[in-house]
Amino acid sequence: MAQPALIAPLSELERKAQRLNQASDSLNLILSQVEERLVHANVGVEVWLRKALASTDSEGSTHGETTWSSQFLGFAKLNGRWCLAIKPTRFASGFFEGDTNSPYQNEYSDGAPIPLSKASRDLRIAAVEVLPDLINLLAEETDRCVRTIERASDLV
Repeated sequence: MAQPALIAPLSELERKAQRLNQASDSLNLILSQVEERLVHANVGVEVWLRKALASTDSEGSTHGETTWSSQFLGFAKLNGRWCLAIKPTRFASGFFEGDTNSPYQNEYSDGAPIPLSKASRDLRIAAVEVLPDLINLLAEETDRCVRTIERASDLV
């Protein structure tokens, strides 16, 4: 049995968790509706925002290299289906052979992208905040693709 001093805080936490779960269900519906509209638009163009939704703390090494991982929101075809997605990326930065005049930053895939619907609640909440940016990027990339195709058509 819980100590009397814990009963009130636990009850309050349970009420707050219930509100969070209800809000999360609403969030999932919004994300699903946006994804459905993007898929229905049949753009068929992959894009990834360059602003990270979340990042790990940087870790340094004895060789002066710093590494961290970030999660990016995008629209991509995963397992044969277009969807809102999360791409994990690992970064490494430092100075080539310790030369401060030769900085570098490398970017690596840190695993396969996953559908946003399968991502953590924290990432889904962060994603909804930048959805307008993703839609704008998708529109810009669509325009760029059209211009490229039109220029190619002029060559023939």
